[in-house]
Amino acid sequence: AIASEFADFDQHDPNAVFIADAAEGFTYHTLNRAFQLCMRGAPLLGIGTNRYFKADDQLLMDAGAFIRAVEFAADVEATIIGKPDRAFFQQALASAGVAPQQAVMVGDDVHGDVEGALNAGMRACLVRCSGSTRRPPNPHPKPLRPCRTRRPPHRRPRAPPTAHHNRPP
Repeated sequence: AIASEFADFDQHDPNAVFIADAAEGFTYHTLNRAFQLCMRGAPLLGIGTNRYFKADDQLLMDAGAFIRAVEFAADVEATIIGKPDRAFFQQALASAGVAPQQAVMVGDDVHGDVEGALNAGMRACLVRCSGSTRRPPNPHPKPLRPCRTRRPPHRRPRAPPTAHHNRPP
């Protein structure tokens, strides 16, 4: 789907490598071409660092695994322009005109959504959507509190203590 966005670009002699969700397009040939371009100095750009995603009740490798492979082989560091990169969240916040403390990220991915938002100073909420929620293979290093989907009932403020609080029963 994203390939169509680049259809108007000359693919004959590219000056950058962009790795996104290519699915079946990730072949040895395409990854080796990315490696060769990076070895010649082309910058490596990536859509995100997710390792896998869930589709049709199975886990599938995501773009992050392929980005890391090219990084390792070419000894380069990718510029990540999507989740979970802090700059991605900062741009979204700037576009909305809000500070990180004023925003909440609601997402179904611990790494890309929740961890990315927390690293950008936002609050985050993990939800389950059509069974797509995935948890990392290792426990998350920071404890996650459940988010509330409903507003708690209004509570009356406590009455201030009175002078009679020390009287015998």
